[in-house]
Formats: sequence, C-alpha cells, structure tokens
Amino acid sequence: MGSCASLSREHPDRFILNLDIGGGTTNLALGKNQQVLRTGSLYLGARHVQVVPGSYRIVKLSTYARELFDLLGVAKGPGDDLTAAEVDAIVTCYLALLEASVVPSTGPYWARLAKLWNDWSRFVFKCR
Repeated sequence: MGSCASLSREHPDRFILNLDIGGGTTNLALGKNQQVLRTGSLYLGARHVQVVPGSYRIVKLSTYARELFDLLGVAKGPGDDLTAAEVDAIVTCYLALLEASVVPSTGPYWARLAKLWNDWSRFVFKCR
C-alpha cells in the first residue's frame, strides 16, 4: 500500500485506495487491513503532454495525448500554445479518467471516453 500503510493500520476495517500519479502512468492499489487486494495502472501521467516550463507551449505529445486531443477537438501540436480552455478540457478529461477508475460513470462524455479506452487496450485500467 506504499504511503497508505500507516493509514491502513489505523483503519483496518476500511478500504484504502492509493493513487500514485507519475510521469507516464497512474498506479492504483486497493487495500484493506494492510493487505493489497487489487492493483491497476492507467496510461495517465504528466509526460504525455510536455510543455515549455512556465507556459502552455507544446514541446511533445505522446501517442495517447494525440488521440486524447483528437477526442477533445484540440488541433494543436509541438510549437503551438494551448489556450486556457484547452488546458481546462485536458485536465477535466484526466480527472474524469481518474474518477471513472474508481466510480462508475455514465453519459455521453463517459461513453466517448469508454470507446477511446476500448480502442487503446493498453490505456484501459487493468486489474491484476
């Protein structure tokens, strides 16, 4: 359970979900009473959209980011500046992906994300 070990010891009757958001992936671990019950990973991390520090000028996009941009209608690439509205849309999508990994979601936005996940078999939350 990583950094949630002490929390799990203090509350052995509660489920604890640890989200480790990294550069290229977000790793999830569900535990209870100091035992890891399920783990998974999302291709969701900071390195998929690389920008010039202190700006929203795109330096590099991963394959996943390009497909996400297409889904969101963001027609930008390296050398382009993202608008505040585009950044908001990207962050909102990332948050929706995180939320959907732990809370069932419905609606047209979720249906589009689910299709994208199905198209990207490596992007889908994978239980081990």
